[in-house]
Amino acid sequence: MTDPLFHHPELRDRIEDAETSFFRRFTIDAVVAQYPHLEAFRAFTQSDEVREALRAEALAGHEGDLWVFAYGSLIWKPGAALRRDPARLCAGA
Repeated sequence: MTDPLFHHPELRDRIEDAETSFFRRFTIDAVVAQYPHLEAFRAFTQSDEVREALRAEALAGHEGDLWVFAYGSLIWKPGAALRRDPARLCAGA
């Protein structure tokens, strides 16, 4: 099978070019400006400079192909219905 969207043809017009994707312009400042309650998570982020230094260190001396495994992409199901139930504590647990 050569068509990656064979099972989900309805997504064909929704795929953005990687170079113009929202995530190319994504910044923590923009997210926090839109969602101020996420300010508390800023402490868990790193600057572009720090991330680039970590990437360069991890790939130092690497040649050839690089395979990246993204577990979340394996469980993504666009048409999935979510059910939200409150957490419950069981006696004796």
